[in-house]
Amino acid sequence: LCSPSLQPQSASALRPCSLSPPLLSVLAVWLVMADEGRDVEPPPAKKRRFASVEPGAVKEAAAASVPANTKSATEFWVRVFNSFCEDAGEAVDVKTCSPKELDSVIGRFYVGLRNQKGKYYKKASYMAARASLSRYFVTVLLREECNLYRNPAFKHSNNVLDGVLKQARYVQLWKCRFLRSTRSQEPKSVEAQEEGPLLKKKEIIIHF
Repeated sequence: LCSPSLQPQSASALRPCSLSPPLLSVLAVWLVMADEGRDVEPPPAKKRRFASVEPGAVKEAAAASVPANTKSATEFWVRVFNSFCEDAGEAVDVKTCSPKELDSVIGRFYVGLRNQKGKYYKKASYMAARASLSRYFVTVLLREECNLYRNPAFKHSNNVLDGVLKQARYVQLWKCRFLRSTRSQEPKSVEAQEEGPLLKKKEIIIHF
């Protein structure tokens, strides 16, 4: 009879752990190579499912959602605003100034804003200027408190803009009236004066 130590043991007693046979074979080869002093490469790392997020990746993704026309309009009106501040001697740092200080500068910007011919812009251009500046302060400079629409601190500059639009409208109306009056006073050409009586003498002939 076999001694108790030589008797066959159960299958569960022979398994020191619950590793699968392929993993056990890999582990055995790895231990042998380590004992022989050979360089042992660690097992390959698990492939990541998600991409790594860089610090500026979120900002770039947000910028990509803005249409190209909106970007160009924002850049244009920011250049105009900076040019006005430089020409008027407005020493303001839009990155650190308070909303109240920025509100005062923007109000003066609306009053002094003119096109290259020194005339008023159209209403759509003034509205685009305000929208572009507000977008620049909030999305580029990340200053949510400088939202020209939502922050009550910019009520003064918004009222100034409304007044400028009314002034520009009055100027356009008086300009149109002046042009109409000058055109009505212009003498008619000789051909127009000769065609007038002829048109009155024409008779309408109806054929049955």
